[in-house]
Amino acid sequence: MVDHTNAVVLDRAAPDFESTFNNLLTERYVLLTDGSSIGDKRPAANFDGLSLLEERTTALHAEILSAIAAYKHKTRNANLAVPDAVPARTFTPATTDTPSERALASANYLRRVWRDWLEMERERVRRTTHPRTGDTPWMMPAELNEPDIRALPSEVISLFTGTVS
Repeated sequence: MVDHTNAVVLDRAAPDFESTFNNLLTERYVLLTDGSSIGDKRPAANFDGLSLLEERTTALHAEILSAIAAYKHKTRNANLAVPDAVPARTFTPATTDTPSERALASANYLRRVWRDWLEMERERVRRTTHPRTGDTPWMMPAELNEPDIRALPSEVISLFTGTVS
């Protein structure tokens, strides 16, 4: 599960900006909030890209519920557990429009929506292999029958591997 994210605001005019920035970036992804810039081209994602993760999480939620309903209908099993997780949480903007408040609101949103994705992935994986027989696929259709939790959709990962200015 994703429990924490980090929000940082740096002053580009500070004499140690470049070294601090480079140290913070080591093996990490950067998410830029509205009104933020890192100047030269570096690997980073714009905040707007997180709506893609929200959309993919909501779609995964719907696909899982649909697969469970289809399995329930096919087997006439009335005792299936249906996930009670939310599809995906939406963004709650900062109460004040300052760089630090935007950064914190964005970090909290990323944590929530990533956690929602991982929760839906956990629900998907729980339904790929029958617990008693070991048969697979079980409830999930072939396109959802991957035995491991996927960290993030590939389209979302690609948002963080490009460069923005």
